[in-house]
Amino acid sequence: MGTARAIVASGDDGTARAIVASGDDGTARAIVASGDDGIARTVVCYGDDGTARTIVDSGDGVIARAIVASGDGGIARAIVASGDDGTTRTVVASGDDGTARAIVASGDDGTARAIVASGDGGIARAIVTSGDEGTTRTVVASGD
Repeated sequence: MGTARAIVASGDDGTARAIVASGDDGTARAIVASGDDGIARTVVCYGDDGTARTIVDSGDGVIARAIVASGDGGIARAIVASGDDGTTRTVVASGDDGTARAIVASGDDGTARAIVASGDGGIARAIVTSGDEGTTRTVVASGD
């Protein structure tokens, strides 16, 4: 009761500058700030505990620059940063204990440059680095 359900501030051209919808406990559920061209620059959705569930920052070409989905403990579950041409630059998925489960960095042509998958203890299970033409340059697998 009494908490803001919707707040909209528009610019001179009528495009929405900020949209906020908060829940019953006052925590922000959605925050959107759009530019003059109407393209969303930032989208944030918070959970009941206030930790960010989704963060999206898109550029002029509506290509996602960063996507973050965190769990209840605030630990990042997925981080994606894409380039101007839409190719994935970085993908990180971490487990409940914060150790990296998978890290992928691809080049401009979409071929994987580095792939790292670590176990629960942070020990690298597999490391793969491929060349421009997709041929494997290095493969490393370490034990426990």
